[in-house]
Parts: sequence; C-alpha cells; structure tokens
Amino acid sequence: MATPLVGSRTYEYSHTLGIDDFAGRSFRYAVNLTLGPDGMVYVLQRGASTQMNVSVKICNVDEEFFGDFGSYGSEPGQMMWPAAIALDSQQRLYIADEWNQRISVFDTQGNLLDEWGEEGSDDGRLNRPSGMAFLKIHS
Repeated sequence: MATPLVGSRTYEYSHTLGIDDFAGRSFRYAVNLTLGPDGMVYVLQRGASTQMNVSVKICNVDEEFFGDFGSYGSEPGQMMWPAAIALDSQQRLYIADEWNQRISVFDTQGNLLDEWGEEGSDDGRLNRPSGMAFLKIHS
C-alpha cells in the first residue's frame, strides 16, 4: 500500500446512497451535493434536457429520505439548469442556476428566501454560474 502524502487523507468506501429512479428517495441526474452539520445531505439534481426532476432531495447518510423541493421554470424559486449547491453557516442553501443566470437562496425546508443575478460579463453580473463554495476562515 502506498504511503499517503503529508496532509492528505485516505478514505475507505462505506456505502452508496439512493437508487436510480425518478420518484421519492431516488436520484436522477444528480449534479452536486452539500452536507449539513446535522448529518443531512442535500442532493441537487437537474433532470434531463427537459423538466424532469429538477429538485433538491433531502436525506441522510443512513438513507432516510426527508423529502424534496424545487420545480422547473424561470419564476422566482424555480430552477431550469441548476449546477451547484452550497450551505452556509446559517443553514441557508444557495443554488446556482446556469440557465436562469441567478443564485437562489432557500431555507432547508425549501422556502425561497432571496435570489439575485443578471446575465452579463461585467462586474456584478453572472455568466452561467456553475460552481459555489463557502470557506470557513479560522482566525
């Protein structure tokens, strides 16, 4: 067995979450996920090239399913081509939508709190937002 690099970690496979299907606790076209401090897993899926299953699935690592939220469209709180999800320290979920050119903010139950974004390449504008992360800075 190779010796891990200094500062690196070695991970072992534990188990797989979910099944491949369209309904309930399954995942279809999952593109990103984020983990909450309470052990909750928020899985972002964007469906195929149509309206199918654009949503956030909520589960835990023990495969308990707690529901989902989200719908296809361009109205406030809807998603068309979501690409990234992140959870901040206040338990708010941020979802980047490449097609709608915006960031939507939800609570962990799926209620829309805020959203912003306008298409463009100038400062303050979004050009197909597709990634996101929050960093914890230690002082």
